[in-house]
Amino acid sequence: MVYIMSKCKKCGVFIGDQSKVCPLCHMVLTAEEGDNPSKRYPNITKKRKMWTRIWKLTTFILLLVQIILIALNAIFYHGIRWSLTSGVVILYLLVSLYQLILHPDSPVRKLFWQTVWVCLLLVGIDVALGFRGWSLVIGMPCVILSLDAIVLVCMIIQFRYWQNYLLLQMFALLISIFCVGLWYLQRNPYGVLAWVTLGVTGFFFAFCVCFGSTKAKNELQRRFYI
Repeated sequence: MVYIMSKCKKCGVFIGDQSKVCPLCHMVLTAEEGDNPSKRYPNITKKRKMWTRIWKLTTFILLLVQIILIALNAIFYHGIRWSLTSGVVILYLLVSLYQLILHPDSPVRKLFWQTVWVCLLLVGIDVALGFRGWSLVIGMPCVILSLDAIVLVCMIIQFRYWQNYLLLQMFALLISIFCVGLWYLQRNPYGVLAWVTLGVTGFFFAFCVCFGSTKAKNELQRRFYI
């Protein structure tokens, strides 16, 4: 028997539910005839609903905890400064859980968003504690150096597709330039750390572009339509 089903041309699988995009690669699906059950992706609607309920319950509990913390902070310490710090941490946990269980992405996108959320988390904690700037002059360079190390490991593990991480390297390079810019504007007393971060990130990116010329060029052309 032949059925009209949604198919992902990239993954080569038929989708068993009413999804508009492929659950594996997020490519837009097309309607095609299919009769091979071995290449069908299972119906994930029920499982997704279960995870959605879990995430909503977790959100409710964490928000309740945050309200209690704000109340305790206001009653016993005549302010809500330290409870703002817990609020930033709770927000980071909720966003991370959402991305992990409800919005599955490629490893590159996950690394990008986790880097963004960690930077925002550090800035949020810094602001809650009076904003002394350590999140920008120390926190961000350390995050970028950590990202460089993680990307290097991922590129070694996924050597055949290392070029997929070029955009992530460019993002790290932009943040490194921002950190050096703060030093140039005399807003960053830790210039050595900023320059080390820029040097490591820039060398890493330049090495990949120079020695992976064909793949790097094709990836940049595909991403920027040049």
